This record gives sequence, C-alpha cells and structure tokens, in this order.
Amino acid sequence: MNRKFVATFLSLAVVCLGISGCGHDEPTSDGVFDTVSVTGTVGFFVAGGRCWCITTDDHTVFEVTNLPSAFQSEGLTVRARLQIRDDLASVCMLGPITKVVDIERAQ
Repeated sequence: MNRKFVATFLSLAVVCLGISGCGHDEPTSDGVFDTVSVTGTVGFFVAGGRCWCITTDDHTVFEVTNLPSAFQSEGLTVRARLQIRDDLASVCMLGPITKVVDIERAQ
C-alpha cells in the first residue's frame, strides 16, 4: 500500500478522533437530548462521506443520520423534529448531527 495514502489516512483518523473526543457528550439533565423543530429542504452531499441533510430558510444545515427512505429526495421540503446528537461524529461535517424524531412533507 502507498505510504503517502497510509500516512494521510492515519492523520485524518487522528483528527477525527480529536474532534469527536474520547467519550460521549451526555444528554441534558433530564436524560433527553435537545430537539429542534425545523422546516427546510432535503439535500444530499458527498463531502468526505455520503450524507443527507435538511437546510432551513436561514441556511442552517442539519446533518440527518436516519432520514427515512421516503424522504430521501433532494429538493423535497419537509417539516421535522430533530434530535441534536452531540454524542456522534461525522466525516461530512455539514452541521449539527441529528436524528429524525418526526418528519412530514411540507405544503
């Protein structure tokens, strides 16, 4: 294997571990992760990985880790309640990592 490739891979791995930390962030004091309600447009990015996101009108991007397949359509406008997951890391680094709690097509 190419030494330059291995060195680059190891450097990226160290950076990713440094970003994500050694442990996991804890949920809020009531044991639940914060949630946000958003209306936005579904997008798909290949940015170090293959990631789905929802971008709001104010250009806030939420990376979604579990977007249901019925909503995996670029340009689709949705309303969603997203759980902010500070305990997860991503190679895409598009914005806050979230999990869908509820989602529906917006009119």
